Amino acid sequence: MYLGGILNVGRLINNVGGCVYMKNKINDMFAFENLYDDGEYYWFTSWSYNALFRMDKKNWMVEYIGSFPNEKLNANRLYANIVEYENKLYFTPSHAKYIGVYDKNSKIFSNIDYIAQQDNTLDNLIEWNFYPACEYNGCIYFFPHQRDYILKFEVTIGRMTRISFTNDDLRMRNIGGTWFFGIYVQDNIVYAPFNGVNAVLKLNMKNDEMNIYEVGEQGTGFADMCYDGENFWLVPMHGSEVVKWNYKKNTSDRIKITVNGSGDYLFWGCNCLNNVVYLIPNAYSKILTIDIQNNTEYLITEYINIENDDKGIYYSNYIFCGLDKNYMLLFDKETYLYEIDKEKNIIRKERLKLNPKNKIDYNTFISRLQTQIILDKEKTNYETYIFPLEDYIRCIINNN
Repeated sequence: MYLGGILNVGRLINNVGGCVYMKNKINDMFAFENLYDDGEYYWFTSWSYNALFRMDKKNWMVEYIGSFPNEKLNANRLYANIVEYENKLYFTPSHAKYIGVYDKNSKIFSNIDYIAQQDNTLDNLIEWNFYPACEYNGCIYFFPHQRDYILKFEVTIGRMTRISFTNDDLRMRNIGGTWFFGIYVQDNIVYAPFNGVNAVLKLNMKNDEMNIYEVGEQGTGFADMCYDGENFWLVPMHGSEVVKWNYKKNTSDRIKITVNGSGDYLFWGCNCLNNVVYLIPNAYSKILTIDIQNNTEYLITEYINIENDDKGIYYSNYIFCGLDKNYMLLFDKETYLYEIDKEKNIIRKERLKLNPKNKIDYNTFISRLQTQIILDKEKTNYETYIFPLEDYIRCIINNN
């Protein structure tokens, strides 16, 4: 399952490892695009930096756990989805060079090289590697954002397998330059909507057999899909129509979004809760809902909206984090976490807070991060919240 109030830490000056820094916008460090629920904690990686955090599910207090080896500390959007298998967390590499691994028992970080034995002449042209992932029977499947294969990792024997799905027709029809963003898993079956093709890939993880189904109109693509028990609902990556698809009958209906929406990548994702489909916006400014109890007319209405029009740390207005039978979790561009109940009421909204017991470990990480920024010439020509100009000057003085 995937998953964020005001933290007023003031202006706290620390001197660790020769660098001085301020924790003046600590909540931005806790911005994320992945969230994994292990039953006791939520786990996530930082959107902007190489850091793994663990959050208490009850009080939303956050702890810095550590950083991944062989990746820069100041690299952004390293990992997408998180998958657990036998008490180890596996992190889908989006910008990262390796699959990240964290052993919850030994508390050791490691990584897995998925490129070494792959013959891919496009490596130097790839910006985004993989995005969605899932596990079945000891195998982790990483679905590509820009790469041209699904990566299957058999954990117990450490074997990597490429599953090819592309052909000339798909490559010619694909618009937008990416393959997959959201997937839907039913037992051993994965349904993966194409971002730039009006089609859905069905993968049977028992035998790795694939089928591709045409859905909707040509010249469109989908960001995500959800299931209401009978029909799939697909939100557009390109265009402004939601598609209801009955897989068994292979029939589909298109529902035009008429409430102030046009353009590409309007929505980050979708989910279904109690006969309501939620459309989580990316470029769009509001969450939309579709009441699906009436099978003849579907009313799309605006739900909650962001509080201002200025972009925060995110490109997206909201990030869908997850849900269970009673509530849904959303994270917005101002790094507020929402908990929404099944009656569509916001029952909790706040920012994440650093656990005071974790202050020393967190501060040590920030000091290491600032040192990395100093050493990385490409990252020293602008000021950021994590490294304001006065701290940069202090670091230069202390290191000379």
